Amino acid sequence: MGIMVQISELSYASPQKEPIFSDFHLRVERGSLLCLVGEAGVGKTLLLSLLCREQWPTRGQILVAGRNIVRLSPEHFQHLRYQIGVVPQRPQPPLQRTLTALLRFRLRALDCPTAELEPRINGTLRAVGLSAQRDRPPAELAPGERRVFQLALALSSDPLLLLFDDPTSGLSPAEGRQVLETLRQVQQRRRLTVLATSRLSKTAELLDAPLVELPAPPRAGRS
Repeated sequence: MGIMVQISELSYASPQKEPIFSDFHLRVERGSLLCLVGEAGVGKTLLLSLLCREQWPTRGQILVAGRNIVRLSPEHFQHLRYQIGVVPQRPQPPLQRTLTALLRFRLRALDCPTAELEPRINGTLRAVGLSAQRDRPPAELAPGERRVFQLALALSSDPLLLLFDDPTSGLSPAEGRQVLETLRQVQQRRRLTVLATSRLSKTAELLDAPLVELPAPPRAGRS
């Protein structure tokens, strides 16, 4: 199957010199779904930021698809970054554009060929069950549907790796289950590598995914 993410001997300290990670190791196999679980402050969101090279480790190595992102040139990393889909925990407020228009804008920004735009948009909306909502703006959707659309945006680039930060954050139990079920179906259908985070071990149970529990650092900031 191979390894999509390999983190070895990772250490990270905050600007205030507070340790968040110390000699941390993680391996995520290709085509698998793994859930990182822990309380606020243990570094769940930070770890996703490190994988996107928005933060830099104090030491250690981070391999994504066999490439050490700590050592990659900006040009080579940017090419790899396009292959990493990210669903942030707190996305920016949506513009008053339809789901179709927002997906088209994103795909054009990724230099998607014109001939592939509409098939990619249609396929992405169908994959997450939002085809019937295509002409509505996200503001008119239910909270769970808005979260699913954030997933659609991340999937539109056909990523190798998907990072989903706290999928059920701010949602009711029923809405959270809807999002998790959609994520699980997409992951299985596409054999996509997914790394999700959550404060709740139940999230891993609902995803039927193995979990890695992140221990609290000596002095934790926010996750």
